[in-house]
Amino acid sequence: MHLRPYPHPPTPTSPNHRVVCLQLLASSGPSTHRFAGKTPRKTPLNAYELRNPGLGKETKPHALFTNNAITYIIVILGAIAMTGEWRHRTITGAVLAAPNRVRLLAAKAISYSVAGIALSILVTVPTIIVGELVLSGRGQATLGAGGIADVLWRNLAVAALLGPLGICVGALVRNQIVTVVGLVIMAAALEPAVFQAVPEVGRFLPLAGAPGGVLGGTHGVLSPALALAVMVAWTLTVFAAAAWRLRGRDLV
Repeated sequence: MHLRPYPHPPTPTSPNHRVVCLQLLASSGPSTHRFAGKTPRKTPLNAYELRNPGLGKETKPHALFTNNAITYIIVILGAIAMTGEWRHRTITGAVLAAPNRVRLLAAKAISYSVAGIALSILVTVPTIIVGELVLSGRGQATLGAGGIADVLWRNLAVAALLGPLGICVGALVRNQIVTVVGLVIMAAALEPAVFQAVPEVGRFLPLAGAPGGVLGGTHGVLSPALALAVMVAWTLTVFAAAAWRLRGRDLV
């Protein structure tokens, strides 16, 4: 039985083969771009990155350490501490021990300013140490001594003012649930919405706008010095209102 030889495929030098290769290269996806001298497009890691295209693009080490949520927790802790005096009926004993109500409010505000600084240090310093080690291990830019000092004073300044602000808001409103929920809504929803709609107004607000300027936030915020002055003005204003109510009204 005589078998006919199977025809060989076209060689790479045949015209038909070259045409097919060129057509495949022209219509290929990112995986074949490297053969044409092009850099392949980065493929998103997962569905979350597809929905959040900015994920992982922050490369400035300063911004990684100043946008610290602990500064906003401090104002909540101050409000809880002060409203707890009315919730648990301990405000009467505190006033009997210190009859000067304004001095009592000032003492609480100062104590939570110190507590805010201490809490910010406990969170910021380990974060900077770990972050610097990670960035250095990956060969990326680190803060350096000057950058670390800049991050520290920003975080500590915001914490030192938000603690007393929480105390004063709590003394003014007195109802714990209303105070805490109101502060959360204002910091997380209301102030960012105002900043997006009217930046000229939003950057002067006390919980997100002015602190964002001190921390060195997004474009459009106040300068650090002006933002710090605005925060001081807000704290003193709320302190005056809380002191007026504490002196002129009953404790219960």
